[in-house]
Amino acid sequence: KEKEIIAKYKIGDFEQETTSKGFLRIHRQYLINLNHIKKFVKGEGSYVIMTNGQSIPVSRLHKERLVEHFGWL
Repeated sequence: KEKEIIAKYKIGDFEQETTSKGFLRIHRQYLINLNHIKKFVKGEGSYVIMTNGQSIPVSRLHKERLVEHFGWL
């Protein structure tokens, strides 16, 4: 069962602490575990599909970092 975590911290605080642990911010609202990406769909409305089946948008601003991380073209 999936667990929802509610925190009083800003996502930027988590981003600084988790980037070296395999997490990456892909949208202003989403910080994901890179080990759980199942598929990346590029295009005007890019998104990732996670291993749990959830579809998460990738912002244009953060798409470059995701593509660079995996070396995708």
